[in-house]
This record gives sequence, structure tokens and C-alpha cells, in this order.
Amino acid sequence: MRGGQRLMVNYRNFKFLQEFKASFIKDFKIYMRYPIWIISDFISTPLWFLFFLLALILFTPESSSIYSLEYFFWGYVFVIFLASSMWGIGYEIRTEQLEGTIEQIFLAPINRLTIIIGRWSRTLVMDSLIILYTMLLFKIFSKISFSISNPFLFTFSLILIQISILGLGFFFSGLALKIKNYSSLTTLLFISFTIICGVYFPPSSLPFPLNFISYSLPFTYLVDLLKYSTIEVPTILELKIELPLSLFLSLSSLLLGLTFFKKVERNLRIKGQIGFH
Repeated sequence: MRGGQRLMVNYRNFKFLQEFKASFIKDFKIYMRYPIWIISDFISTPLWFLFFLLALILFTPESSSIYSLEYFFWGYVFVIFLASSMWGIGYEIRTEQLEGTIEQIFLAPINRLTIIIGRWSRTLVMDSLIILYTMLLFKIFSKISFSISNPFLFTFSLILIQISILGLGFFFSGLALKIKNYSSLTTLLFISFTIICGVYFPPSSLPFPLNFISYSLPFTYLVDLLKYSTIEVPTILELKIELPLSLFLSLSSLLLGLTFFKKVERNLRIKGQIGFH
């Protein structure tokens, strides 16, 4: 009996991996079909960073400019992942609705989560390439060194960020199913996250109650860990507390996003409104 159960688990895992692979390849092929998307991503990302960078240089003392630029850059790295989650991953379901393929996908004997995970994996690959490309450009044409003081913690913080990003992607996928067009809400939340989560400046500089809200969000601690692992910015909490707290908050974000998506999907299935747009 145990052998049969183990075989069934192995089969389900293999089936999930095959579905994930198919979803990733499908999404990647669609992305590669439009070269203008790729060109736009690789041009606009460094330009946006340069745009904000020039404003920062104008108002930053020369003695602290390099430190401030690195602080700003690692915050911008998080912003790239955040934008992909809110507009890229979350809007995948909406795209399937508009193309008229979502009902066929949801009726197929596959795990619906692989649709979202496939998009997440594609955005992760492309975002990573764009970030490395941006780092290379500014490494050549500026004095920014992009130091990483703790590679292990740096890798760990990126993993936690991706876990939270995937959870947020599930949440916005559910939101796309529920309210269809959520562009205004996404823009508002995106701007709020970049201000409140200590992306470009320490959350301690925020006035009350914004600082209280900041300390209650998981992204604040993830950005904090990322900057500590690179330029050794002092952490908000002691590291022995912030590490397990960040892990807990990341996993909680993933679980909450997944739960919300499944609940919305189940309710719309009952009403027969999965493909309604």
C-alpha cells in the first residue's frame, strides 16, 4: 500500500513538472513572438533607473553618493520583481480571458496553478537578465560597484522575495478573475508599496502611521534583508529575529495568495463565470 501511495505521489509530481514545463515554454514562445516587447524591456528598464538616478544625484551630497546609488539600485531591483508580479503574473489570467482560451484551460485535466507559475518563471528569467544587463551598463559607465557583502544571505533574500512575489501574483490572478480590470487599483498599490516598504529610503523616516503600516508588511523586511546582504545597511530588527520573521511572512504571503485564488476560482466555477469578461 505504501509503495502504491509513493508511486502515486511520484506520478503527480512528475505530471505537475510536465505541466509547468509546458506552461513555461508556451509563455516564453508567446513572449519571443513579439521582439518589440523584448527591446522595450531591455531599453526602458535602464532608462527608468537612469531617470530616477539623475534626480537622486542632484540632491545627494557627493560624499555619500555612491552609497546612496547602491541603496537606490537594490531597491529598484525589488521594484522590477514587484512590477512583474502585479502586472505580469497577475494579468496572465486576464489575458487568457480576453483571448477566449481560459475556459478550455480550466476544463483541461491540468493544475490551473501551473498557468500562473509558468508566467512567474518566465518573468523571473527575463527580469534576472534585465537586471544583470542594467548592472553591466552602469558598471561600465559609472562608479557603482554593486557589492554583495553576504552572498548566502543575498541568495536567501532573493528566494524569499520570489516566494512573496508568487503569492502576490496568485492574489492578483484571483483579483483578475473577480473584478476583471484592476489597473487603477494595481497602480495605486504599486506606488504605495514603493513608498511604504522602504524601497528608496529607510522606513524609519516615514511619519506615523505610515511607519507602522510599513513594519507590518512582509516586503519591508525582504527589502531590508536584500540591502543588508549587499551594502550592509543596518537591519530593522536583529538578524536572528528578522530572518525567521521574513521566512514566515513570505510563506504566509504565498499561502494567503494561493487560498484567495482558489476560493475565487471555486466560486466562479459554481456560477459558471470563469470565462466572463
